[in-house]
Amino acid sequence: MQAPPAVDEKQAANIAQQYYDVVAQVKSLAGERDKNFLLKTDQNHLWVLKIISQSEQLAEIDVQVQVLKHLQKQACKVKTPVAVASKTGHDWERYQQGEQAWNVRAYTFLEGIPVNQVAMTYELQRAFGVTAANISTALQTFEHPILERVILWDVMRLNHLEAWAQEVSGRDVLDVFILSFFKHFNVVVLPKLQQLPQYAIHGDLSQSNLVVSADNECAIDGVLDFGDMVKAPRVVELGIAASYALDTHLDMQISLQHIVAGFESVSALDEVEKDLLMDVIVARLVQRIVITTWRAQRFPENAEYILRGTAHAKAVLAALLQHEFVASRYASESTS
Repeated sequence: MQAPPAVDEKQAANIAQQYYDVVAQVKSLAGERDKNFLLKTDQNHLWVLKIISQSEQLAEIDVQVQVLKHLQKQACKVKTPVAVASKTGHDWERYQQGEQAWNVRAYTFLEGIPVNQVAMTYELQRAFGVTAANISTALQTFEHPILERVILWDVMRLNHLEAWAQEVSGRDVLDVFILSFFKHFNVVVLPKLQQLPQYAIHGDLSQSNLVVSADNECAIDGVLDFGDMVKAPRVVELGIAASYALDTHLDMQISLQHIVAGFESVSALDEVEKDLLMDVIVARLVQRIVITTWRAQRFPENAEYILRGTAHAKAVLAALLQHEFVASRYASESTS
């Protein structure tokens, strides 16, 4: 793991002028691995300039450009950013600063209100399901070799986190459950998921990656950040979205009904997918807790950003386990 590139707003403005031939007002944006900047160009366009972590492969950069082009051709029912080519027509450029060098790319800024800044409602939860269905449908025909890579946020590879979980685990009830869940997932859940059709999925339909318009805070208007795309069954897309949509202030069972209803208003789920949904939700909550806790210990200077959703994940998982319809599903594993 590497810290984000050490590039400031002045340097970002120079990069925008050098590679995109624009004079821009620059504002730094939050980021975990990359350094991101909001550009307001001299033509009043809003772009995002991304200074990419040195750990990112060229194929990872390419897939994030190609998927935006694919979704534009598909006329996806939710808005997504549009890739911006450099002044020489390239999808990305190489920026040199002394002995350091980073790849940079740009794309249009998706205006709207991030979902994490509005109140969660049953109607908005339904919109999470609708969005998961629309995005997974639009991505079914997208192909790229990099989608077969191994990444930590791939639910299908949850077992890769078991050692990290043991390292950061405490002794409370939630920690004990998390450690026990790996066995259930590996033995019961993963074989069933592997039998389902695998497609490209967004892989991170989180509250910070979704926006609503000021006119309707209960309808998701756009989707950001395709950096965690993998191949997986579409129920994984839905389960990931649901893990972020669930809220401890709302009834969990009713919430799940709304999320599933939203998805099925676009595309029906079969009984196997419905049965696996809770396991995928829990798997994503486990990822969110384990990965962020482990990373924050190693990058304390960025811990606030890394841990921004961890408390929510813990609260939702704890609330789910208090419901009999969830707790009974894992009773044998947690006591074995």
